[in-house]
Amino acid sequence: MNDVIKIKSLEVFGYNGTFEEEKKLGQKYYVNIDVKIKDSFRDVCNDINKTVDYSKLILFVREYFQNNKRDLLESITNDVVFEIFKEFSNVIEVNCEIFKPAHHVSIGFEGMSVCVNRKIHKVYIALGSNLGNKEENLNNAYSLLEENNIKITKKSEIIETKPYGGVPQDNFLNSVIEVSTLLNPVELMNTLLDIEKKLKRERVIRWGPRIIDLDILLYDNEIINEDNVIIPHYDMHNREFVLESLCEINKFSYHPRLRKFSFELLDELKMK
Repeated sequence: MNDVIKIKSLEVFGYNGTFEEEKKLGQKYYVNIDVKIKDSFRDVCNDINKTVDYSKLILFVREYFQNNKRDLLESITNDVVFEIFKEFSNVIEVNCEIFKPAHHVSIGFEGMSVCVNRKIHKVYIALGSNLGNKEENLNNAYSLLEENNIKITKKSEIIETKPYGGVPQDNFLNSVIEVSTLLNPVELMNTLLDIEKKLKRERVIRWGPRIIDLDILLYDNEIINEDNVIIPHYDMHNREFVLESLCEINKFSYHPRLRKFSFELLDELKMK
């Protein structure tokens, strides 16, 4: 369990709401923030660079509220959490509650609040392309991932592989990347699909040629079975080229369903 820095009842002023007078006149909000950092407080060793300077965090949140307007409290709360991660590199988890006093309604209640919790997730994503300028397609995908709050932390070499699945087509260029992201699995999957769409992927033939393919292999150590999200990837343990690239960047990445490390899966596959 990581140590936590807590900021309680921080008074900020903002211009958020669906009523015009809220956007013109503004009002006070009260913010509670819990921040977890990478290191334990024991390891900080009196070095402020290893923790979060809470005075800077307070000023940052106040200024963000002062300078940014949203219709919904949900939106400004989510946005300020994302911005905290961008501004403070030692942060690994943020829980933020923003309380809005009931100034503009006649119903008798004190106010309402919105809570957002986000933490950094380690994810492994496989990329492939066998149409057009394949290497450019992969590089474009890397760039779009970074633009969508998906930070690439490790990247395997790009390798050429034969098609998988039996459909006659050109060879692929493939790679595997390790990323850190605040997106949950469904958000991440939707983002990958959006990137594929931006790069003009067309889904015509199963196992067929594609300008870009983005697959979530592993997401932390989670097992997820939903309509559009299956994690770990259902067939990754049968794909030698995927496991080789995955082992290149982290051979100890763990398959929670099969309960084996990636290097074990690769060794077993090569013995078949």
